[in-house]
Amino acid sequence: MHTTFVASTTFSELVRRQFNPCLPLKLKSNPHFLDSGRDLARFLRLPMWWRKLPAIIDGTGRRSIGKARSMAGLRQIAFYGKGGIGKSTTSQNTLAAMVELGQRILIVGCDPKADSTRLILNAKAQDTVLHLAATKGSVEDLELQDVLKLGYKGIRCVESGGPEPGVGCAGRGVITSINFLEENGAYDDVDYVSYDVLGDVVCGGFAMPIRENKAQEIYIVMSGEMMALYAANNIARGILKYATVGSVRLGGLICNERQTDRELDLAEALAARLNS
Repeated sequence: MHTTFVASTTFSELVRRQFNPCLPLKLKSNPHFLDSGRDLARFLRLPMWWRKLPAIIDGTGRRSIGKARSMAGLRQIAFYGKGGIGKSTTSQNTLAAMVELGQRILIVGCDPKADSTRLILNAKAQDTVLHLAATKGSVEDLELQDVLKLGYKGIRCVESGGPEPGVGCAGRGVITSINFLEENGAYDDVDYVSYDVLGDVVCGGFAMPIRENKAQEIYIVMSGEMMALYAANNIARGILKYATVGSVRLGGLICNERQTDRELDLAEALAARLNS
């Protein structure tokens, strides 16, 4: 299995091509822990004006470019993708590599499976915000240390969780968790906040990092299979809907290849259609 960041390239290539962002860019790496994310992590550390800026097509057919943001400020990114596509593994690899490069990281798991921080914590499961809130009575009864765990090299980890099966809205847990973290200072003293979000259906709760401008850069993990492509296209449509009224932009497609016929060709074709 290979992981391909369709809209990026290696650090040296990025620097060499910084003044010609129209050249085709590609990255391949192995999916092992601390390996598959290293080049992507270095890509994320670049100042926005040093790399190919995230771009999508707006309603007029024009190219909409995200504004350059200083690396001195907090950067919020999100990994979206179809369930089971490997977005949690990909994001955790990337973030582990970023902490190796000296970045301070907070991961907010926005998937009811609560597996967004499993590798970072070296654990099977973590207590979630919704579960702890139900145990203590309400989210107002929680303290930040109840839900925030420290993982690999000090990476801060929080899992939103979901309701009991058949009851309530899973997306509501995302909204509740993000509001709780903001109100209790979880975003202080970090360089990056990363949201790991289920992307099969971009409902209101799961779309919060996009809709409320919580994340400015959205990276979609996909493969060359039809349903993964379908989910990636739906997520891109959600980004487009809110890009005109906020700062959210599509950062790129990450193709977690299954090694099927013409898989990378299909991924690159989708990236081209999305102008990524």
